[in-house]
Amino acid sequence: MIIDNEKRIIKNRIRKIILALISLCLSVFFAINEGNIIKGKILGLTTGQLAIIIASAYFIYIIIIFYLEPFYIFYSDENNNLIFRYYSTIKINPIKQVIDIPKNEFLYCKIKTDFSGIKKKIILYRKTKHGIAKYPALCLSFLSNKEINNLLASLSKYQQIE
Repeated sequence: MIIDNEKRIIKNRIRKIILALISLCLSVFFAINEGNIIKGKILGLTTGQLAIIIASAYFIYIIIIFYLEPFYIFYSDENNNLIFRYYSTIKINPIKQVIDIPKNEFLYCKIKTDFSGIKKKIILYRKTKHGIAKYPALCLSFLSNKEINNLLASLSKYQQIE
């Protein structure tokens, strides 16, 4: 099985760019308007207040996205290994990383949830010669529920309980 959330990550990037442009244009328009084009109040607010509200709403959106930590994730169990390719899409120059676990060495995984269940992380454990290796948590918040369920079902096939 292969899981790849590239399309969702691209949609998120496009959404951020469009919202940034709209927020910037509206904020600048309302900030420099000062009653020249629009006279009076809109929804009981001055144009300066509207500019501040629009800019604040955009910054809150960006803070939420940063908190959710969108990761590009590619998962495959097609060969003899479980392969996770991932990187954080928040960083400008992300470090692309790979987790490659032979199926017979995969021990189990844990799911941690946060932010009312919206932010989900998976922690993978592997059996090694020296004991149990714990991999860094991968954020699954930009995978759909169906993709998360398919991932967990796939991993449960190879899970070893000691």
